[in-house]
Amino acid sequence: MRRISLNGKWNLISSDGKESCEGMVPSCNFLDLFRAGIIEDPILGDNEEKLQWVSDKIWEYSREFELTEEDIRKEKIALVFEQIDGLATIMINEKEAGTTASAHILYELDIKPFVTEGKNQISIVFVPPFDEIKRLQSEFRLPKRVLGELGNPHLRFPQYHFGWDWGPHFVSCGITRDAYILAYDNRLSEVKVSQNHVEGRVEITVESKPEIFGNELSYSGELTSPSGENIPLSYEGNIGKAIVEKPEIWWCNGLGNQPLYKLVNRMIYKEIVVDEDVKNIGLRTIELSLEKDSYGQDFCFVLNGERIFARGANWIPTDIFINRTTPEDLNFLVKSARDANMNMIRVWGGGYYERNAFYDLCDKYGILVWQDLMFACTPFQWGRKDFYDLTIKELETNVRRLRHRASLALWCGNNEIESLSTDWRKYMLSLVEDMRKYFYEDIPSKLKELDGVTPYWPTSPGSGTFMNGMDRDDIGDTHIWAVWHGLQRPEYYNKRKTRFCSEFGMQSMPSLNAIDLFAPGSGADLKSHTMLLHQKCNSGNKKMKYYMNQMFWEPKKKEHYVYFTQILQSECMETALIGWRLMKGVCNGALVWQLNDCWGVSSWAGIDYYNNFKALHYRTKHFNSPIAVFPVLEDNGIVIKGINDTLRDEEVIFKFVVGDVDKKEFIEKSQKTFLPKGQINDIALIDSKDYPLNDKSYVLLMLYDKLGKEVLRKGIFFNKKASRSLLKDEVKVDIEKNGNKASILVSSPVYKRFVSLRIKGESSPFSDNFFDLYPGESKLIEVETSLSLAEINERFSVTSVSDVEPGFSRLHDKIEMVKIFLIPLNFLSYIYHTFMI
Repeated sequence: MRRISLNGKWNLISSDGKESCEGMVPSCNFLDLFRAGIIEDPILGDNEEKLQWVSDKIWEYSREFELTEEDIRKEKIALVFEQIDGLATIMINEKEAGTTASAHILYELDIKPFVTEGKNQISIVFVPPFDEIKRLQSEFRLPKRVLGELGNPHLRFPQYHFGWDWGPHFVSCGITRDAYILAYDNRLSEVKVSQNHVEGRVEITVESKPEIFGNELSYSGELTSPSGENIPLSYEGNIGKAIVEKPEIWWCNGLGNQPLYKLVNRMIYKEIVVDEDVKNIGLRTIELSLEKDSYGQDFCFVLNGERIFARGANWIPTDIFINRTTPEDLNFLVKSARDANMNMIRVWGGGYYERNAFYDLCDKYGILVWQDLMFACTPFQWGRKDFYDLTIKELETNVRRLRHRASLALWCGNNEIESLSTDWRKYMLSLVEDMRKYFYEDIPSKLKELDGVTPYWPTSPGSGTFMNGMDRDDIGDTHIWAVWHGLQRPEYYNKRKTRFCSEFGMQSMPSLNAIDLFAPGSGADLKSHTMLLHQKCNSGNKKMKYYMNQMFWEPKKKEHYVYFTQILQSECMETALIGWRLMKGVCNGALVWQLNDCWGVSSWAGIDYYNNFKALHYRTKHFNSPIAVFPVLEDNGIVIKGINDTLRDEEVIFKFVVGDVDKKEFIEKSQKTFLPKGQINDIALIDSKDYPLNDKSYVLLMLYDKLGKEVLRKGIFFNKKASRSLLKDEVKVDIEKNGNKASILVSSPVYKRFVSLRIKGESSPFSDNFFDLYPGESKLIEVETSLSLAEINERFSVTSVSDVEPGFSRLHDKIEMVKIFLIPLNFLSYIYHTFMI
């Protein structure tokens, strides 16, 4: 079999001939036009408004390819697009070879009737989707949506391209993954791997399906362990088996290692290897416990027989133009999730099934994947046969591609379609029944045939029963948006004894370094035209101000809006995560909305588009630590609770410091404690009888590993108003440079709240940031940077809460909160989340 790559240079031209340039594969029209200098960078400034014309044009990609005499003699010549995004007609030598209708399938076209030996011409003509959307919408009216184009769910392209509450409206087209031609006589059409774990051994079964069955076909293969041991597969017909006697088991992050076995499976014809399939697999079992218990019904992932608390985040597409994401960017995001002590990512259903490299990284770093099918927030016309058949093909394509993955933990039917159906189900009853049949009968039946191992959940949020109990906490998974959309206080999270929260979030502004790139000259002013364009959530800026004024005050300087919104986001998520972790057994997981961004924007992300960590992601490492201690405010003082989510008992050292924010004196105490595996225990009490606690008191708690390295730091105030009494002494900073690493020693004579470090223009993450310092403490922070010591000193700045000067009186801030609360949409959302859930 010969593979002829079609990646690389193509020609791109608009139908009217006004724009033409070199195109690339993989890529899209917007990126190619930008690289050619025909348009400005679409994601900067107000270019979103200026560049909508690109989506309205017909675009043609074309190039030549060559086939040899030997290629032509082959039984099959297939043109393969691993992903093609847009409504396209594919022409080979001016003859139509096929059309495309989905970005979620691998297209494979038989082009042997159209090709000749030597040079051949291929062209792909993309038409705008809007006329087709209008045509289909006129035939069957889908309900109006807050997000995206009216009727765009008729088509099977990434929904977020049509706009979302964190993303722009750019409907692009292009060949967005690898393209190639295969010339062959026979090949492996499918390879299915299964595992059977029994009594400390693992039996591996490999089922090979050739495209053309024949008596002279045979197979060979082997399994190579992480240590290099070869275990041959023994075959009977097309079924190969191997026994792993002492298996190295794959665990998620925080529970163990991630060993991967290399599985090679070959198809042989007349003693010649004609095709080969290579997979990296992890030996593990995965289940979703849905057993009834004293709280209702369990919702807990069980890995290798061990119940886990899922700590993680939701993943949206990494770019509005997905080919802009480099392998380094992708690695940075998944590794950053691992380093923040996450063990699960939920791939949200309004984008793409991710590229193989993403799942490679999740396998490598021990990140379990909750995989949505690509349906989000709106009904689809499941009863239309061509649409139905297309989506089943999408399922087949992606289940076959991903089912062997060690990281794959769950297939989920859709995002929020059931829970949002109150907007349309009363007058679209046929869609309701189609939806029930599709997600509760057809999809699970098909998954049983294709996979048979990975758990399935019909909808998120959901109870597992159609149209029943979607808002209940005692069963299924929940999306909790009363904080943010419903303007509830962060403490609201503690009222919700959810079994598993798969979405909850709080918006913040992106970093100043990011704003300098996408909105230069805006001064981080939320009222500037560019910053308003880069805020896609209705009333989003006002809601950020509402929560900022509730937690702190409205700052005088615009750049301090960035600082305060990031802290309030972090504090809200921390309140939720700590509360739910302390309810382990009742609650078994919490996935923050969201990990990442697809462009520069104010959003719910913990890492902004330019890979700057926000306060949330820095703090996530602390409150997601598998071994943790947390202070809990109670009537008689502060109870310190210890959590051990690992599979081993641990002896740890923790220290707490007690003082008043307006004084330099403090009380300090350290002690060792034993944390049994898998348990939560009260390990200390800071009793108000023994310590002089008042409205200005703080407790700063730190946890250290056996080597004395700090793994967690958490400060708590007895009264949030204490922030206004913090002393204003400057933070002292001493910076040294050694190679590509800078060491920053930070200290202060007084208590400092949420110390934030910044090097202007530098996105490399600090080893820690947004931390509290107690009086006289020195804390060493490191960061990788190519900047010289002089450049670092010139660009370096430090901010803490006491540095933020109020811009207005407290009365002004409260009046502003009332105005925001009384915005009709906000007020109605508050009423709904207060009285109707």
